Amino acid sequence: MSDPNTGRKISNRYELIEPIGQGSMGKVYLAGDSLLGGVPVAVKFLSQTLLNENMRTRFFREAMTCAQLGQKSMHVVRVTDYGVNEDDVPFYVMEYLKGENIGRLVHKNPLPVPRFLGLVRQILLGLRTAHNGILLKGEVVPIIHRDIKPSNILVISDPSMGELVKILDFGIAKLLQAGSEQTSTFMGTLAYASPEQMEGRELDGRSDIYSLGVMMYQMLSGSLPVKPANNTFGSWYKVHRLVKPRSFVEFEPSIRVPAALQSVVMACLAKQREDRPETIDEIMDAIAPLEDRFGSGFQISQRINTTLSKLPVIGHSDQKHSASNSVEHSSKDSAISRADSNAANQSVALISKSQSAPKTPNHERKHDLEIRLKEQLPKKPIKRLLADDFYLQQVWPPEMPIAQIVFPKLLISEQTQVGTSKEVRMPTLWAMMPAAEIEKRIRNTRYNNFMCTMTPHPMVLWLTAFYNKLEGPRWLPCYLDLKNDQAQKMLWALTDSRQYRILFFSKEAPHRCLHVRPLNVAENQRKLFQEWATLAKSYSSVGSSNDSKELLKRELENNLKPKILMNFEAMHSDAHPGLDASFGF
Repeated sequence: MSDPNTGRKISNRYELIEPIGQGSMGKVYLAGDSLLGGVPVAVKFLSQTLLNENMRTRFFREAMTCAQLGQKSMHVVRVTDYGVNEDDVPFYVMEYLKGENIGRLVHKNPLPVPRFLGLVRQILLGLRTAHNGILLKGEVVPIIHRDIKPSNILVISDPSMGELVKILDFGIAKLLQAGSEQTSTFMGTLAYASPEQMEGRELDGRSDIYSLGVMMYQMLSGSLPVKPANNTFGSWYKVHRLVKPRSFVEFEPSIRVPAALQSVVMACLAKQREDRPETIDEIMDAIAPLEDRFGSGFQISQRINTTLSKLPVIGHSDQKHSASNSVEHSSKDSAISRADSNAANQSVALISKSQSAPKTPNHERKHDLEIRLKEQLPKKPIKRLLADDFYLQQVWPPEMPIAQIVFPKLLISEQTQVGTSKEVRMPTLWAMMPAAEIEKRIRNTRYNNFMCTMTPHPMVLWLTAFYNKLEGPRWLPCYLDLKNDQAQKMLWALTDSRQYRILFFSKEAPHRCLHVRPLNVAENQRKLFQEWATLAKSYSSVGSSNDSKELLKRELENNLKPKILMNFEAMHSDAHPGLDASFGF
């Protein structure tokens, strides 16, 4: 009997082709995205049997969680859209992935150590992204998957990485919010659940680590570490709580697992969570020497870090759609900057956790705010490569129209030191506007933000904004096509320079450069550039550059601008009288 949904068109965009799977909360269909020329996507519907308000909320939370995590890590399935169909059934749209799950791989044969290490590292990167959290209403909220198992880990073919791992199904994921009601009933899969999870106790990331330990044991041996007398809840609980897993040699003498790797797996399987590795980072550190020993054939790109460097995340507002931003307030020739890392919907956005960050996402109280902001100031001012005279002498390109426009331009100069010359690349933005407005804007609060989407075409939105209370905001957006060599060079130049300059040209003749203003680029953002540039080279476009540009424009207009404007207005209000306005908060 054919599925009744086959052939239906959802939201006048997604044409359902056939059912391809069943998740913990609903059915998944292969569909064609008519807006992007029939590009294949996967559409997940909430099960008809779960159509109550509580499950609707959980379903949309799953969509929101995957949307943010998938944009922060290539190792989590990406969600791109959500809504309800004409029958009022919720759905969300995710990337279509074709591959084999870990369960099917292991069913054939246990994995050799080099392949195991390559796959596990990617699982760890994706899981670490979840544990580091998403930004929810200005607060960084860690996420526990709660259902890590082989069928939820998909391995797909990737032209640059060989095998690319994707974590699926965050349907029963738990957001660890301070003061929230914790789980009191069991949710998960019996064979992979931690003892505390089966007891309905409060959970943390170490519960996922236990499930990961069960799966790692199975990947290396082809069998579960513990087996009950029968498939009942009580029997599974008894073996998870009381039965010690056999070593690999005891289980099967022919299995060759290095002692150091066995120690890692057994530590993850500790009955008491206090005895397990506390974080994913600890596991990654433990297997790093093994990767050096066995991983000579690994691609360097397999080690692309899909989280930011270990800088603390500081969320001041509910900016759900910015990847990273820097706000500066001009005072003479000085510029003081700060950077927030927030979650993105249609952008690639990453969040990290500091090594010194607390185990729970408790934010500093208001009276600590000024101290926090001051700690973000650079210890030393960034050295300027060349005097502003170099920029002031630039001439408006004859091929560009005389109009109020903005565009990026990479300037190149020879810098001489001790008899040697070196080519210096200087990223700049060129903006033309009336001279009168330039004079009003040069002392404004300054802001920058970069957002990236890899689908349907790798593209970066580079936004610079100026604000004062009288004139309001002045937006200066431009776009970098990451399949373009010059755009790639610009991104790397921004990474190396740690700042860029805005050149203000007068719209009135003779169209001279009247002023130059620098903007700093935050360190975490620069690390993001490196990932974007690398990922873009391996991503195949499934649509045009204009499609991505329009997508980013919608994000800018509908989501980012309103949030930025709220922040600008807050900065220039009396909401924080104890803070120096130059902090831009």
